Amino acid sequence: MLGGHVPQHGHAAAPDAPPAWICAGSAPSDYVMGVDHRIAHTGKGSGFLRSRGSRPAGFGALMQTVDAERYHGRRMRLRAWVKTRGVKEWAGVWMRVESRDPDRPLAADFMQARPIQGTTDWTPYDVVLDVAPEATRIALGLLLDGRGWAWIDDIGFEEVDASVPTTGGSDALVTSPSPWNLNFEK
Repeated sequence: MLGGHVPQHGHAAAPDAPPAWICAGSAPSDYVMGVDHRIAHTGKGSGFLRSRGSRPAGFGALMQTVDAERYHGRRMRLRAWVKTRGVKEWAGVWMRVESRDPDRPLAADFMQARPIQGTTDWTPYDVVLDVAPEATRIALGLLLDGRGWAWIDDIGFEEVDASVPTTGGSDALVTSPSPWNLNFEK
């Protein structure tokens, strides 16, 4: 389980990284990222993340962060088109709303419960989270765990109203004061 720690493990500037993007994750050196000028959903290029070799030690994340202040109190949707080839474990579009303590995110969705696997054509994926008033940053991007290739293109980041349900949130990240749902009936 990745919890709130996807890009916190490490990061590295990649020589071919698109402007504003970095490679992060538990094993960023096991992944290559950049701009692919041959494969695109629209336009002349897409961002990509691929594993180095056949056995990456962890996961990689193509990511960027933005200041959360202008989004306080808003429900934000990250929509991105993703294409994959030979993804053995999983890939996902992800977003995390961070607090002052990087180990205690306020909300997060890494698509781990609805992973992208195998070889897929361009498909839109949404991640929707509420940005709490105490949020400091919003991290977002594309994650690849294991062998394969993933491309991302035509990313949108927009406010949506309350009729659009969140896809992740703080519930899975908050530690309860006592155990609950011990009979798995909730």
